[in-house]
Amino acid sequence: MAPLNFSTGEGRLSPLIYPWHYVDVSSRLSFPVINGCLFVFMGIVPKIIPFMNPAPPWISISAGILGFVGVALGAFGAHALKETLIARSSLEVWHTAVLYNLVHSAALLAIGRSNFDLHGFARWVARLWIAGVIFFSGSLYWLSLGGPKFLGPVTPLGGLAFLAGWLLVTWDAIKSKKA
Repeated sequence: MAPLNFSTGEGRLSPLIYPWHYVDVSSRLSFPVINGCLFVFMGIVPKIIPFMNPAPPWISISAGILGFVGVALGAFGAHALKETLIARSSLEVWHTAVLYNLVHSAALLAIGRSNFDLHGFARWVARLWIAGVIFFSGSLYWLSLGGPKFLGPVTPLGGLAFLAGWLLVTWDAIKSKKA
């Protein structure tokens, strides 16, 4: 019996006998896919890795951008803007904006890099959290630097967007438990 050749599918598990698809996971190896599961053969016992629909890439890209912005503004506020923020008594407001920015960037990254779709909620959660960072943290950044006071009512809208996103995550957990 011929050994299994992952790149061509020939051998014991020939695609002529078993019509499987092959997934290229490196430049030299391919692994068979059967009924949506990836079979990785390690020794005698195969390991089965189920395929799931990952979240769209724009979520991870957004997480990266918002994380970068959060770290940059946190460092900028701690060094270059520190005297200005202390003079305006808004250093704590700046810290709050950075905290919510980074927490929701990390949460976005968790959703964006995971292999679950939150029953279709992942896109909505991501949109709500991105809007929350823009409205909540963005308005706090601007207000900390002496921006126009009309931005004050925008901050709670961002907070509501954060809360709505977390409610969708909670709803998905409840829905998943019932399924």
